[in-house]
Amino acid sequence: QNSITDSTAVYQALLVIEFGLDIHRIRDLINARLICAEDKLKRKLYPKFTKKLAVSCSGLVWMPDHGFTINNHVFSSSRRVENQEDLLDFVSESSTKPLPLNSPLWEIQVVKNFGDHKDTILLIRVHPILSDGLSLAHNVLASLTDLDAISCSVPKYSTRGKVYRFVKSFFCGSLIFLKEYFFAKADFNLLHGRHTIRSSKRVVSWSEPFPLENARRICHVTRSSLNEVLVSVAAGALRSYLQLNGIENPYNMHSLIPVHYRSGVSEFSIENNQNVYMTMQIPTNTEGAIPRLWKMKSFMKHVNHNALFSVSRFVRYVTSYTLPSALYNRLWKCIRNKCTCIISNVPGPEGPIRFGSRLIKDLVTWNPPTDDVCVSINFVSYDDQIKMTVMSDPSVLPNPELITRDFAYQMSCIAELLANRRIPGDQMTKRLEPLELDSEIHAEPTVEQIHHKMSLIQQELQDLKIQLESEGKHKHVAGETKIIRKIDFLKEQFRELLVESRQRRAAEQENAMILSEDDPDEDLDEDGEPKRPFRRRTLSISSRMSRLSTVSQSSTVRPLAANPATQFDLSSEIDSESEASFRMDGISQTGRKQHRRLYSEHPKQFEILEYASSPSVERKLRTF
Repeated sequence: QNSITDSTAVYQALLVIEFGLDIHRIRDLINARLICAEDKLKRKLYPKFTKKLAVSCSGLVWMPDHGFTINNHVFSSSRRVENQEDLLDFVSESSTKPLPLNSPLWEIQVVKNFGDHKDTILLIRVHPILSDGLSLAHNVLASLTDLDAISCSVPKYSTRGKVYRFVKSFFCGSLIFLKEYFFAKADFNLLHGRHTIRSSKRVVSWSEPFPLENARRICHVTRSSLNEVLVSVAAGALRSYLQLNGIENPYNMHSLIPVHYRSGVSEFSIENNQNVYMTMQIPTNTEGAIPRLWKMKSFMKHVNHNALFSVSRFVRYVTSYTLPSALYNRLWKCIRNKCTCIISNVPGPEGPIRFGSRLIKDLVTWNPPTDDVCVSINFVSYDDQIKMTVMSDPSVLPNPELITRDFAYQMSCIAELLANRRIPGDQMTKRLEPLELDSEIHAEPTVEQIHHKMSLIQQELQDLKIQLESEGKHKHVAGETKIIRKIDFLKEQFRELLVESRQRRAAEQENAMILSEDDPDEDLDEDGEPKRPFRRRTLSISSRMSRLSTVSQSSTVRPLAANPATQFDLSSEIDSESEASFRMDGISQTGRKQHRRLYSEHPKQFEILEYASSPSVERKLRTF
């Protein structure tokens, strides 16, 4: 772990709260919910927040701070913060200040009247000796917010290979530790090496939010974990930064990955730091976002195969009890200093939370650098959005905004490349859905209902455009993105309804034409019974040829005059044999009495074009 004398080793969290809270109200809430919070047995939930470190003959111990006052730890900052640039400078300057060792190692700075909406800023600073970042985010936020519990996506560990990992770490842990950690080569690049000079200052930056739903879809399509996707994106951002500085093909780097392990009664205990740093190779030498993700998956498979997490935890436990304190710290410091950066992920609340009945608009956290590792990259999620934050040494990485700016671009590139890929198993799920056979329950909407839906969508589109114009004045990027996505969805829905309406109108017109062409006398046969409807079939080439020959033969029966008003009598041209075998349905039955219709009694005028285009007349004069 970090040395207690390291002033820069401080966890930091930035909360942007709605206007309406003063410093006295904030102190009362923190004192009641964090300092004086007790469990069912009347024991304090967070006793270290009222204790300080004291030197004894056996080392550092925790002692109660009898002079503890809430005013010394929750205070207003004298700095004026008006815009985003001032906020970056304020957080960077606060990251350099050490925490006093003669009092509990935490503080909360309050800044009022931030931005156009006069929001309130809370900068929470906690030393890592109190607890790890994940436990702090889960417990402290759960205690400070108005809800009794908040929903956070906790890390999940597979229990299938638990016995295998334990056995492998017990028998092969020493060999794996020597190969992967002790004898591994140290990184040498622009951000790490003997040429870099450390300083006590820190600079911070954070990116624009990216929808967590899109990130999860990338995980589902590629069958990857969220950590694999985020680490590959961080590797791509570091690669882009090195290329901007003239290094076209950087080598692969090693990064420290803090892994939280569960121990004790509570999954997230606030008593001790439950992080284990695990070294992992990241694919900064791979070009392309998708190939970089596949390479990251292969690195993660290598980590799981060698059970590096179990080996790291087992070796750390053994060395802490067998080696002296100085040798133990020197050993793990040598292992950590071989890496270039720290990459961590802190899952925050999945939905919006409130503090003192005021909405927490934004939540940003930073993981501090350690020893000679001067770059720390952290991913934090809040309200279904995820951000990248960077804290670095200005002498090594003076402009961390170049890395955070590339985060949204890398994620958007991966999402665009996988936009047309379906989620594995999604098609099978659709096939297994039960078919709804009840047409009365699921009746198709009428044309009037479709037009009503289209009018509602048009009204909603107008409202959204007005809202988009108002949001654009305040420059809310996240709100504009949501509104634009909703507008695109409504436009697509309106387009589908328009196509369906046109198809319904065309079908109704076709049905009306068919009904008008039918002869009511043809619905009954000569016996007075309903006749089987005529079935039109698609004609093949031979049928069409025979049909054309029939047309030509029938056309020779009547005179082909140029005048369209030529009259003729069909009764004299049809002989008795063809008359006996003639039926309307096309079936020859000579033994049955036929109904003879005298066309001479109803003379009509025919044209060749009318004969070829009128299906009712064609059926009447069809010969078999």
